[in-house]
Amino acid sequence: MNICIPKEFCTFVRFLIFIIIMKAHPPVKNRYNKSQPQTKRPVDKPLRQAPGKTPAAKPPVQAPFIPVHYPKWIIVAILAFCFALYGNTMFNQFALDDTMVLTQNEFVKQGVAGIPKIFKYDTFIGRYGEKVTNLPGGRYRPLSVALLAAEFDIFVNPEVKQIVRNRLDSSTMQYAVPRKYIVQDMLPRIVDSTQSDVVIVAKPTPKQNEDDAPLYMKTALPYASHGVNILLYALVACFLFKLLWRLFPARDAHGWKWLFNVPVIATLLFVAHPVHVEAVANIKGRDEIMTFLGALMAMFYTLRWLDTRKTSFLIITFLCFLAGAFSKENALTFLALIPVTIYLAGNYKLKTILLFMALIAIPVFLLLKGQALAFLFVIAFFVILIAASPSSQMRTVAMALLPSFAAGLVFTCVRWSVISMDSLPETELMNNPFLGMRDVEKWASIIYGLGRYLWLLIFPHPLTTDYYPYHIPKVVINNAGINEFINTISIANPAVWMPLLIYGAMFAFIIWGLSPKRKNIYAYAILWYLVPLSIVCNVFVMIGTYMNERFVYISSVGFCLAIACFAVVHLPKWLKNERTYRLIVTTVLAAVLGLYSFQSISRNRAWFDDFTLSTTDARQSPRSAKANYDAARVYNIEFQRATTDSARAAITRQIYYYSKRAIEIHPVYENALLLYSWSNTSLGTMHPDSAAAYPQEASVKALLKLLERNPASPFAFDPLIMLSQRIPDPAQRIPFWEAVLQRAPERYEVHYQLASIYGKELSRNPATGSFNLEQMKKAIPYFENAIRYKPDFVNAFIDLGAMYGNTGEPVKAVDAFRKALDISPSDTLAWANLWRTYSALGDAAKASDAFQKYQSLRVRK
Repeated sequence: MNICIPKEFCTFVRFLIFIIIMKAHPPVKNRYNKSQPQTKRPVDKPLRQAPGKTPAAKPPVQAPFIPVHYPKWIIVAILAFCFALYGNTMFNQFALDDTMVLTQNEFVKQGVAGIPKIFKYDTFIGRYGEKVTNLPGGRYRPLSVALLAAEFDIFVNPEVKQIVRNRLDSSTMQYAVPRKYIVQDMLPRIVDSTQSDVVIVAKPTPKQNEDDAPLYMKTALPYASHGVNILLYALVACFLFKLLWRLFPARDAHGWKWLFNVPVIATLLFVAHPVHVEAVANIKGRDEIMTFLGALMAMFYTLRWLDTRKTSFLIITFLCFLAGAFSKENALTFLALIPVTIYLAGNYKLKTILLFMALIAIPVFLLLKGQALAFLFVIAFFVILIAASPSSQMRTVAMALLPSFAAGLVFTCVRWSVISMDSLPETELMNNPFLGMRDVEKWASIIYGLGRYLWLLIFPHPLTTDYYPYHIPKVVINNAGINEFINTISIANPAVWMPLLIYGAMFAFIIWGLSPKRKNIYAYAILWYLVPLSIVCNVFVMIGTYMNERFVYISSVGFCLAIACFAVVHLPKWLKNERTYRLIVTTVLAAVLGLYSFQSISRNRAWFDDFTLSTTDARQSPRSAKANYDAARVYNIEFQRATTDSARAAITRQIYYYSKRAIEIHPVYENALLLYSWSNTSLGTMHPDSAAAYPQEASVKALLKLLERNPASPFAFDPLIMLSQRIPDPAQRIPFWEAVLQRAPERYEVHYQLASIYGKELSRNPATGSFNLEQMKKAIPYFENAIRYKPDFVNAFIDLGAMYGNTGEPVKAVDAFRKALDISPSDTLAWANLWRTYSALGDAAKASDAFQKYQSLRVRK
């Protein structure tokens, strides 16, 4: 009798037999502890044998790495610690750069529908439109902004969404707003409030992306966005702990002694460090958190693949690195950190790792030179190594690095297709802190800034958002000709050149410590500090400021890791008594964490809103032009909300103080010059008895300096016109506008003002009513220039026609009026002047036609 056994059953039996064998003879587990040392990985070449001796036994094949399992409460404790430190930020509003990525970003206001545009354009386009932002290299961080767009759709009420989109809709002139969503900036624009449930509001004056922060405060958006920041920060801490647990052995693995391990101490120090406040408390700082999270997860899952060889980990690595890169460019620095981590985590040869780091460095260098195809050639080389390399170790490392490198390639190609690396020479000090410096002063300032980064990690106080000129002193060879308000430091000061020695020692220690015999943990910690810092330290790429706390966010891991290694690995060698050692470590760690936590929680309060942050940092950075201007700017916003004269006067004094301070530091600071001119003029008007303290000449001088700096400034002429109107004698206004003309010769407004003074005011004698034709003739060239610089200027054409008519050139007058009507066919004044001119020429038919058109337009109006 033949029995047919299914093939699937045979497969199942073989699987059961395999399980039984594996249970009876389990593989050796590699644990990072003292009792069970790690088995080395096999090398590619056989070990050399001594002559005449027994051949060395072949080393056993290493089993997959199986870490010591940590108790779950450690992760729970890390999460709780993160929320305890930053939970108070959930009640904050919007501050600083939140306007760029959220409250004034046109693409974010479109919600999920705006995400394609977020990925299509420079990150600043959503805030500033197509206006060129001359920042070196551009800014492309679409993923973090896209997440905010999704949060807008989820957490903003439908009524508020409609209000926001009505503001963006160019066809909407008026729209209904539910009464509960009326905010202060809408009050002057209320058209109809007779209905019980809604108010009709006129669309605001065209302005680049209206700031909708007051509306968002009536929704769950600010609280949710701050909460997401905390959650992402907590995820970073958890993955940092998991990575460090994979890399460093557990010194103690039971009971409360889990505390005395490198991963625990380093992670706690990282979570509590106050330099991270800006990244977490500022919603825009999410790009820093997300880029680190993506790169950190890519590093962790690269090691997981090396341990398990599961293909799924390669896919996860690719996706994580891609997400980190699209959050911010800083993730690309991990293309150097991941190979070093592989080298230290396993028994890999240094020359293999150096080869791959060179492969990474070559395309990056060529990309900076504009050779984008370099990445493709290196990817092809990776594939060849994986497919045809005779060395199994080479193939393994190539496969481990391929996902991250491929993700870096994808991001770089997309970024290059979106943003041009070209930029105009920067002439604004706020975007180029080294403007006007000699080369030696520039490099000395960079080195001094690197020293301040080290000090900031050791002693993070005071904290500020503003490291612009000249909160960080300007390094000078000599002080000759330096503004007395500029903060300077001599190049001979030890604080300038000592960092050079420190960083030189760091590089030397890295070369010594990464040798195969040593694999020193401190060398690895220094790399964790230097590699992420390299892209923001102004050595390779100019970033537009001296330094910033958020720039050292990722690099702080190196500092925390070095401190933890000292406490766990080397301090016990000096303190032989275990009890004494644990008491000292616990006490010091508790004190440091307590001070760090107090500083972080206190600093969170400064981020409550833009006004609190700017006024706080103006006190922290009194030598910074930008900090002083920001304080004047937020007081100017408060001035718009003030309801009493006494409040307006008090706020105006603050605007005057901070704007004056800003231009003392940076004399051609355009925005500060505007605020200073306005506040000086306003105070002179409010307090006539103290007008001598606020001379009008100072306001004029500030505006002329602004025009000398930027003749195309769109904001200078309204205050100039207001100031000129305070000069009663027209003849005395001519030197005023001629001075303006010297600084802005191509501005039509200046020519029109001079033409109006000559042709309308000086040409007429009020006593006799007679006209001075010579003055009118002087006005004609100015009217013509105004038209040349603004060809659609209707009023200038009409006034020019009037001048021609009064000076005996009626044919030219007709031509001027006709051009005015070509631009504005319904202009009644142009038709009236044309009628009178044709009448003067004796052309009755055309005069009659012009008169009839004039009458019909008047009736229609």
